[in-house]
Amino acid sequence: MLLRLRTLKHVVGGLIALPLLFSGVEVGMRIYSACHGSCELEAAPRNPLLVDSALTFQALKPLQKIQWEQPSFAESVEIETNSFGIRGPEPSVPKPAGIFRILCLGDESVAGFETTYADLWTSRLQQYLQRRSEFQIEVINAGIPGYCPLLSYLQYKHTLSSLQPDLVILSFQMNDVADDHRYRRFTRLDERGLPIACSSPSEMLNDSEWWKQLSRDLKTANWCAATFGRLLNRQEAIEGDLEQDLNSSRWTYRWLESIPAEWEFSVQQSLEPIGQLEKLTHGTSTSFLLAIVPAPWQVSADASNGSGVRAQFGVGESSHLTSREPFERILNYAESHHIQAIEPSTAFLNFDRADRLFLKPIPLFSRIGHALFARELAYHVVDHVSGPWIRHSTDVMPVPLSQREKPRQ
Repeated sequence: MLLRLRTLKHVVGGLIALPLLFSGVEVGMRIYSACHGSCELEAAPRNPLLVDSALTFQALKPLQKIQWEQPSFAESVEIETNSFGIRGPEPSVPKPAGIFRILCLGDESVAGFETTYADLWTSRLQQYLQRRSEFQIEVINAGIPGYCPLLSYLQYKHTLSSLQPDLVILSFQMNDVADDHRYRRFTRLDERGLPIACSSPSEMLNDSEWWKQLSRDLKTANWCAATFGRLLNRQEAIEGDLEQDLNSSRWTYRWLESIPAEWEFSVQQSLEPIGQLEKLTHGTSTSFLLAIVPAPWQVSADASNGSGVRAQFGVGESSHLTSREPFERILNYAESHHIQAIEPSTAFLNFDRADRLFLKPIPLFSRIGHALFARELAYHVVDHVSGPWIRHSTDVMPVPLSQREKPRQ
């Protein structure tokens, strides 16, 4: 009898000690996180301006102003968002008379958090076009890091159509195929097969799933999940199964050389929202233009070759991906759907020391790249998009590199 009481005492003591121990570990992790930053306990640091969304998976916090710092850059960049949750000054609604408004949609290649607002291609595009118009030209930067045509379509459908743009420019970056694949499982479609929302997992939780919310908020659970995930990914890499993982960053750009069989459906699916967005703008008599953004490794063997940058995306250190198939695939889609498109890779290839068009630490435009992209866009818009353009001036805008016979010296 005494032995049973002792055993029961140990069991009860253990049951009491386990919650106390777990609570102690959780408190310790929260204190450590507060002192050293939460990024050391989570799988990856998150952009402090990004918030989960029930409609577009993620969005930028509106009415924010921060100094954006990245370890690879010596200087920080001021990022300011307006009430629409996009970068830049507050646009007037309704649109004032006498303004030709251009809305630019896309991902980090548009948002450009690593570049000052004045140096972005959207800001430079406004400057170039203003020289060719007696009307006021307004270019709005609606880029959101991590977006793809699917999320841009939903962003325009639910919020940004109220800006009444005269022209919508959608940028398509080469990692949009992988982004679309990751977001598709969270996307809801209507009876016609059109996207109506892409909900972040956190926004999909209801009151009956309180335990999921709790597990997401617990530092201990996050640390265990991140650690197990890293171990699992390492094991997959050892066993060679990573080749089949379309969500791995190491395979994001694999389709630029030759499209693997497992990518065929994803490539086609990622293009569909382009046509859906064009139809949406067409219904309000808004012009639409698709702008294709080349990846650094499609332009130069030396572009974005900072330490570990190319390896992160499964691209060889000195690789120059020269296949035209990805560009032709996108252009063919645009032509079959009667969509205007600009593909400025020729201008980029013709540029002297083309590696300068991209940043070394990340595969995004440098200030020079932003300027060149803006010039090519401006020339195309004036030539092919209806608007208040002065077409008989020869000295206000440079001839695009895509129309020059020799590279610029």
